Amino acid sequence: MILYGTNPIAWANDDDTSIGAHIPTEQILRQAGPEIGFDGIENGHRWPDDPQALKSLLAEYGLRFISGWYSTELLTRSVEAEIAAVQPHLAKLKANGCRVCIVCECSNTVHGRADVAVNDRPRLSAEEMAAFGARIEAFAAYLAGEGVTLAYHHHMGTVVESPEEIDAFMAATGPATHLLFDAGHCTFGGGDPEAVLRRHAARVAHFHAKNIRRPVTERVRAEGLSFLQA
Repeated sequence: MILYGTNPIAWANDDDTSIGAHIPTEQILRQAGPEIGFDGIENGHRWPDDPQALKSLLAEYGLRFISGWYSTELLTRSVEAEIAAVQPHLAKLKANGCRVCIVCECSNTVHGRADVAVNDRPRLSAEEMAAFGARIEAFAAYLAGEGVTLAYHHHMGTVVESPEEIDAFMAATGPATHLLFDAGHCTFGGGDPEAVLRRHAARVAHFHAKNIRRPVTERVRAEGLSFLQA
């Protein structure tokens, strides 16, 4: 069964919290739940960290928690250290019945840095991608044993951004590793979202339907702007 959810960044942004800061939390929940009718909502900086408090809050508006961003640092720490680090987030997922853990490697990302152009993001060699993929797969296998599917979020400013990198990452992982396919990030990263999705649809566990403002993304590339500026 496909469930339809949303993300609170549509109201109050997590990367730049000044965007939407004027919108009350109650308005987000009311519009996402009773008014629009989404089944669930992802994580956001407005929600309580306590798993049960989160579950109770969302339930008041007919919503369920449908996972949220988790930053891995597997380029700089071991799989064992990552497993230890994920425990609070995993507890939140389990308490709320989430089946998916949204993961993105953030040990060297630039998407949160206003002073670094997104064009200057880090890149991995073929050998480095293979080693990174092996670590992600081991981490995903652990999560699978806990009843949670790892869905990797290809994202601007990270080591998995372009369509070629998505292909290389998917080739370096599997079968425990699945994909969070994001139409907006795929397009911004230079890919044809339909073509990329056709190649990897069988391993997509979570989907972000997202638009871009093409004149803005073209300006970001041409002028060397950061993701936050975009």
